[in-house]
This record gives sequence, structure tokens and C-alpha cells, in this order.
Amino acid sequence: MPIDLVNSLPKMTGEDLQTLERHLDCKLPEDYAAFLLKCNGGEANPDFDYVFSVPIEQTELDKKIDHIRDSVEEFFGYLAQDAALEDFEGPNFLLGMNETYELEGFLPRGVIAIGLTATHSILCVSLREEDFGSIYYWYYNWHQPWAKEHFEKKIEAVQSSIKNFDSIVEKGEGEEFEQVRDKVNYATLTRLADSYTGFLGILEKVSYDDDDFDLGGL
Repeated sequence: MPIDLVNSLPKMTGEDLQTLERHLDCKLPEDYAAFLLKCNGGEANPDFDYVFSVPIEQTELDKKIDHIRDSVEEFFGYLAQDAALEDFEGPNFLLGMNETYELEGFLPRGVIAIGLTATHSILCVSLREEDFGSIYYWYYNWHQPWAKEHFEKKIEAVQSSIKNFDSIVEKGEGEEFEQVRDKVNYATLTRLADSYTGFLGILEKVSYDDDDFDLGGL
């Protein structure tokens, strides 16, 4: 379904898209690139929630549930270097947010952040060859007690599949270490859809009048 966005950044040109792709050192998926050219990010219309379910097991009031519900808060946009904004109200900047996340080191290489959700979680798109264009979800509360068991299982499965895991991590540098860290970081991601278009297709538009969903872990 289309998502109604407000406060988008100034319209991108084809040249802007090429500049962005040079910064990211990759070609963006066609449907996501088309979205940027059309809307250049934006904040979800505050009159609605654009809700989706995520297959993350968690414990809630001593009861286990097999998913959480979240909603889109914003999609990041691209700001050209020579663009001037006065009294800016709008989404975060795509390059700036990804530079921050890269420094923090919790997303694997080959994945970029494209938006935020109501639970402060991150929407990502994969630029890897094996799952190019797939949309992933990084859950802000993944390490909290109610969701910890779900992610510990995934991380332990990765660790047990890697020979000499402890010695590689102890080394703390080099390409082998970076590859192991990528695999562990991927274990904290949950796949939502095969494409940006596919992700839009799972959104449910909910008005505040009939909004009765709970955000996982809040």
C-alpha cells in the first residue's frame, strides 16, 4: 500500500541519486531508488499508524507471543551538499544516520538503514548480492529480558557454526573478525520482505480512532 508521508526533503534529481550511490559505493535497489526520487524520505502522516508485524518471540506477562507489532515513523532522505534548509522539519538524513550507525558497529556491512519506527527500531535494506533489496528490521529492545531469549538462540546458532569463534573474536581485528561480527550482527536482524515494495505491501493503515495495537516491549 502507498504510505502517506509529510515533511519530505527537497526533491532529488538523477544526479543526486548517482552521488548518493557513489557515497554508498553501491547501486540501490530499483524500487527503493524510485521511492527516493519520488518522495526523498519523509515522516509518516501523524493522523495514521502504518503498522506491521515482526516474527520475534517475546515474553509478555509470563505469556509467550510469537510476534511484535510496530509502525513506521519515518524514512530517511538525501540532502545534497549545496541544499539550504530554513526552519527544517523533516526526517533524518540517510548518509548521516548511516555514518553514525557504522561508527557504532551494530549493523552488518552490506546493510544500510533507511528508516525508523515507533519503537525506535531501524528499517534496513540489504545491498548484499545474496539478498539484494530485502528489507530487515533491527529491534531496539532486542537485548531486553522479554526478547533476549529469541535473539540469544539466533546468536548462539551463529557462534556454534563458526570454527574457532572465540579466538577470532579475541583477536578483535582483521577481515576474519569483521566477517564474524557481520554474521553475529545479522542474527539481530529480522527479515520483513523481499523488497521495499514488498514491505509497503504488508503495512496496515490504522487511524487513531481504531488504533488498538500494542508496540512490543513498550
